Amino acid sequence: MTVTRKRARPQDESIERVLQTMRARFKDMSESQRLLADYMLENPYDIAFTSAAKVGRELGLSSATVVRFAEFLGLDGYPDLQELARKAVARQVSEVAQFKSMTGVLTGASVLHKGLRADIESIQRTGELLSEATFEKAVRLVAGAQVVHVAGFRSNYALAHQFVLNLNLIGRRARVLSPGVGDLPEQLLQMRAADVCVVISFRRYTAQIRDVMAHAKRARVPVVALSNSEVSFVAEGADVLLPVAMKYPSLLESRVAALSVMTSLMTGIALVHPKATAESMSRHEVMWARMGTYLDDLGVPITAVRSGRGGAKPTAITRHKQSGRSEEA
Repeated sequence: MTVTRKRARPQDESIERVLQTMRARFKDMSESQRLLADYMLENPYDIAFTSAAKVGRELGLSSATVVRFAEFLGLDGYPDLQELARKAVARQVSEVAQFKSMTGVLTGASVLHKGLRADIESIQRTGELLSEATFEKAVRLVAGAQVVHVAGFRSNYALAHQFVLNLNLIGRRARVLSPGVGDLPEQLLQMRAADVCVVISFRRYTAQIRDVMAHAKRARVPVVALSNSEVSFVAEGADVLLPVAMKYPSLLESRVAALSVMTSLMTGIALVHPKATAESMSRHEVMWARMGTYLDDLGVPITAVRSGRGGAKPTAITRHKQSGRSEEA
């Protein structure tokens, strides 16, 4: 009697690795297999608690087709796929559950120190995930764009706004895509093929990010994405993916690693055209001084400007009329 032995699954097998395999073989799939692939990409963790029969019913396929699809991905069957998905679910603790688990455990200084350590680890892990070649490609794309359209919604909007502010400071044309009432479609129509779209999106993704990326693709606008998943629709639709690790022993995910990547990206872009960058920053400094935008340590507007080689340059001189003296920081 012939005994069929179950294939040994690699120790490092995961739902993420299975999704990567699926993407690599997407072009070889049949129509029904592509339906299943799309379902898994949009609901990678739902399959942990959804039977093969139910998945089949939702897609108009037989349960046998669903099982064969799992085998197509190199697994022994659908139960193996569910097992990997359940392990992934166990790792992806919800924000509410995460908060409940911390109650009574993290207090005072321990919250601070654990949070700081988590941010340090996230930055270190991001450095391991992000290759220099990928980073340089992102720098070249953004630096060479006529206009940079930046999309980051809800909790990512602050990052998007900061990125655009800094791009404008170094002389690049950039704009934030704002999802106001009925405004986003008109903003998307301003994209041109010579532009670049920068997307900042982390699990859980907003539906509008998918719309932005879909339009960018139709408009032939390259997409640079910052995300914490290499197997999401964000990663799939990006021309360049800048992976960002997130470890958070807290109620909410920290964006420190993402901000670190963006700061490095900004520096790289500025160095592509150093002379233009310096000239743009000088113009901003002069305007800030002229309008008294910033204050010195004593709360007095920094308004003095003196001319030097290369044109007008702002200084940190302030005049304190109350005391009748001048100080230079």
